[in-house]
Formats: sequence, C-alpha cells, structure tokens
Amino acid sequence: MNYARYLTRVSAARQHSAIRVLTAFVQENPSIITMAGGMPNPQTFPILEATLKLRDGKTIDMDAKNMKLALQYSGTKG
Repeated sequence: MNYARYLTRVSAARQHSAIRVLTAFVQENPSIITMAGGMPNPQTFPILEATLKLRDGKTIDMDAKNMKLALQYSGTKG
C-alpha cells in the first residue's frame, strides 16, 4: 500500500537522520572504529554467551556472535 498520500508536505520532505545513517554504516563495516557514544567495543562486553529458559520449557541459546549483537546498541526503525 502506498502511504505517500497520507503525508503532509513537511513530512514528505524530511531527510534521513544523520545519526541513523552513521549507525547503520558503522554496523555494516566492522573495521571502522567509531568514537561516537553508544557504540562500545563488543570485545569489552562481560557476557560471552547465555542460555535462556522460557516459561514453556523451551530454551534459547545465544552464542558469542549473537550475544555481541544483542548487547550492542543498534539502529531503530521509524
């Protein structure tokens, strides 16, 4: 569905947030070291991996790669 007709002229003219664009760029390029706040080095995270037990008895295993993603700040939609 095309929602463009519901946008005001001001809303349609909005540009992407520079912070959101930068965050996405940094996350796609792990060789970049950023000095921006909120993007800590994942090598410094104290938790390496975890297993979560749900109420229904199922478990979720978080390996080191997924844990680094889970603990890192990331861009948001919207």
